[in-house]
Amino acid sequence: MVQHFPKVTEEPNPQIPGLGENVHNWTKRSILWDLLYWRHQLLRHNLDFVHIEKNFSENILHIVMYVPGKMKDNVNARLDLEALCAREELHIRTRKNGNPFKPKAKYKLSVEQRCAVCQWFCMLSLPDRYSSNFVNKVDPSSARLQNIKSHDHHVFLEVLLPIALVPYRLRCWNLCHLLVISSRTSVQMNSAKTY
Repeated sequence: MVQHFPKVTEEPNPQIPGLGENVHNWTKRSILWDLLYWRHQLLRHNLDFVHIEKNFSENILHIVMYVPGKMKDNVNARLDLEALCAREELHIRTRKNGNPFKPKAKYKLSVEQRCAVCQWFCMLSLPDRYSSNFVNKVDPSSARLQNIKSHDHHVFLEVLLPIALVPYRLRCWNLCHLLVISSRTSVQMNSAKTY
């Protein structure tokens, strides 16, 4: 069905029968269909848990460590939160001069707390070949972690994050445990239902 659609690079506005009539919503065909082996692939699209976990871990790090330009806690996210959720402490407020501002969230660390977390990572000693040396991953001038590889994100998210954030009353143990459960090859439903 899809192989007869125009390619992404061919037409800007193709006329496709069935579009918008609850038949389908596809408008373009991927150039991967031109590969000879593509139609014989049993699983054409695969979700890679390692990269999903890495992206998730990066987003948590950027929000908690308050990395400007990288964090997902922006004005649009706060407006969505205001429309969808009843967490008034995170809604956008207006100053006396009329300018809107985002109130500081509980999950964002202050500069001193970020420096303390980075110092904790510098003092951290792990067994050989367990993960990279986190001393090389800490930038003390900007109080942030950088150049962390996928396996290090795995170790950080499932083992180190709950320990690192305990002094700041940021509880993420259930979230990290849920990621441990979902990374297994087989999941028992009674362990997943608790979340």
